[in-house]
Amino acid sequence: AAATGYKQVIAVKKPSADAPIAFLVEHADGSRALVSNATLRQDAPQVLLDFYETRVQFGSRADE
Repeated sequence: AAATGYKQVIAVKKPSADAPIAFLVEHADGSRALVSNATLRQDAPQVLLDFYETRVQFGSRADE
């Protein structure tokens, strides 16, 4: 599929012993789905990067 239709990551599902990390994503049509990390990295890496970039936090020594 050339166009995945992923709009944004809404939330992260914590990994467990039997399930890897997964993401709740919103599609362009407004629907939501749980998508594995591997799938999102393959199909929509920019959506995943956008999610992480909005959550980057710098410590007090970030300017060094």
